[in-house]
Amino acid sequence: MSNKLENEFHKSIDSLCFSSEAKDRLCKKIQSAANGSERENTTMKKWTLPKIAAAAVAVLALSGGGAYAAGVITGSYTQVSTSDYQYDYSAIGKAMDQAGIHAYIPESFSVGYTYEAAAVLTTHDTDESENVVNSYPDLNIVYKNASGNRLNLDLYDAANITDESTDPNATCEIDGIMVYYDYIEYVCVPDKDYLDNTLDPEIRDRVYNDGHFGVMFDFAEEDYCAYSNICFQKDNVFYCIHVRDKELSAEELFTVANELICE
Repeated sequence: MSNKLENEFHKSIDSLCFSSEAKDRLCKKIQSAANGSERENTTMKKWTLPKIAAAAVAVLALSGGGAYAAGVITGSYTQVSTSDYQYDYSAIGKAMDQAGIHAYIPESFSVGYTYEAAAVLTTHDTDESENVVNSYPDLNIVYKNASGNRLNLDLYDAANITDESTDPNATCEIDGIMVYYDYIEYVCVPDKDYLDNTLDPEIRDRVYNDGHFGVMFDFAEEDYCAYSNICFQKDNVFYCIHVRDKELSAEELFTVANELICE
């Protein structure tokens, strides 16, 4: 990334403390990643796994979503502010009660990340007209390592996650549970008009047709970033763990999954 966009991107991520969402749902747009507003819209792209995803800023719904009782879901978004991150580790039980999601939440992972804060957010699924057709809690937990890098753990009631065809980069079975790993690259552009009319046609084709390449909007100029994530379902909870770029390898992310599954 250019220095300017790198600073803008980090400012946005730091203010969000990362949020969640989805690979199979191409999502709608976020308020400017650089506008410094108190609240930000953040939506993620899910291309192949059940609905949760890798990025922490927004992407647009570009292809088919999952069939839902209320209609076809083509996007998802979550609103988040720094004030949402009010739960320290001693209060994680209260956060789970508020979200209605109960699971094992470790204070740290062996790969070097320690619990920082948690927020109870609300994810909204939208149809092609951007009407909200379903809303549900997202328990988002931020971990940090000694270098200040963040690992984000998102928990959802599995009843809200569609189980569709998958095309992950790698899989691993842990204690009878399938865990899916994906590495997704993103092009950062100002808006959809730029995507459709200015972006290099080969890059645009990847956005629309490559399941491991996406788009993020509201950036001052074209640039690129990437995220790694793993997703799995245990009992009635759907988990998604994501980090920027390859700050953790696939093997290390599978280690995180193992520690959550085999607590």
